[in-house]
Amino acid sequence: MKTQTWRRRLLALALLAGAGTVQAADPVQGGQLYVQHCASCHGANGISVMPGAPNFARKERVFQPDAVLLNSVKYGKNAMPGFVGMLRDQQILDIISYIRTIR
Repeated sequence: MKTQTWRRRLLALALLAGAGTVQAADPVQGGQLYVQHCASCHGANGISVMPGAPNFARKERVFQPDAVLLNSVKYGKNAMPGFVGMLRDQQILDIISYIRTIR
């Protein structure tokens, strides 16, 4: 169990170290990007339409650390494809900020 905790911490540190200069996340910009890239599976209102996709209206996964969510979006998770090369880290952080506002 302790090994997993250390791995998570190392991953978070590595992601933060490689992020460079990060601006405050913009949920308005994130909402626009969400509609473009995420709503087809996670639903326009955060209620997932694809089986297995987190339901953001029920706050599934939204309280995980930014670094963990950033990694999931960049490299994909389960059925979700990775967005590395399509979205910059700052854009992903904007989307994360937006999904935390969905009710």
